[in-house]
Amino acid sequence: MNIDMNKKIYIFLHGRSDFKQKSIDVLTKQGFNKDKMIIATSNEIGNTGDYMAMLWPPMSPDSIKIQQIIDIKKDESDNTIGLWKGVSSVEVSVLFL
Repeated sequence: MNIDMNKKIYIFLHGRSDFKQKSIDVLTKQGFNKDKMIIATSNEIGNTGDYMAMLWPPMSPDSIKIQQIIDIKKDESDNTIGLWKGVSSVEVSVLFL
């Protein structure tokens, strides 16, 4: 699958802020546009076609899973924390830290 390096990419640090700069450096080296990188939050989601970069595994990451957002469904439950729950994605690449 071809990756559009100029699309927005949301970086999920899973609480590991110590990996923020390293993640940005790895993504930039891969070709992603630094101006399109956004640290993911629970109250703002991307759009269909944008990408997500997830540190993996969350507790002691050694890689970044790149996923493309393929669908977004609004979650109607009252107890959901964060909007990302309704996002469907497909893995397109894995980068090593």
